[in-house]
Amino acid sequence: MCPRLTACVILICVSGGLQAAEDDELVIDKFQFTWTVAEVGKTQFLIEKDEKSTKAGLRHRGGLITGGEISISLEDAQAVGIELARTDEFLKKFKGTKDQSERITVGRMQVVFRTTDTGDFRVEITPDKWMRIFAILTPAEAKALAGPMKKAMKAGAMVDRKVKP
Repeated sequence: MCPRLTACVILICVSGGLQAAEDDELVIDKFQFTWTVAEVGKTQFLIEKDEKSTKAGLRHRGGLITGGEISISLEDAQAVGIELARTDEFLKKFKGTKDQSERITVGRMQVVFRTTDTGDFRVEITPDKWMRIFAILTPAEAKALAGPMKKAMKAGAMVDRKVKP
């Protein structure tokens, strides 16, 4: 199933970033560009560019236990996408089990495939060394995010080519 891609483009000029030169030309010296590559459930996968770098981002609108916004390298985002693409493999492996999990560390991120004490299967994404879970995904959400995240490096390169101050 092809994930629903959202191409929402926002260009924000940070205060002081738009300056008028003596000849009345406008100069962009500070900017923040955000592309919402995919939005699945409560989770968004983003490519963000400013005057210094291009990186990936994740936003998750969770509850008290999960949620927030993180910036990660394009390489880590792609590696997470590759692991999320393995969701069906872990669904089969953990079928009929309770309280089972497998943690995979990719770069500075962790992906955990888990069955709960009631046998429900879920996928957790957490930055390394965090004390709480960043995002909890259903199998369908994990698989839908996998495709766009596996293309993080390509998406970042495209943004670098097309978005220039």
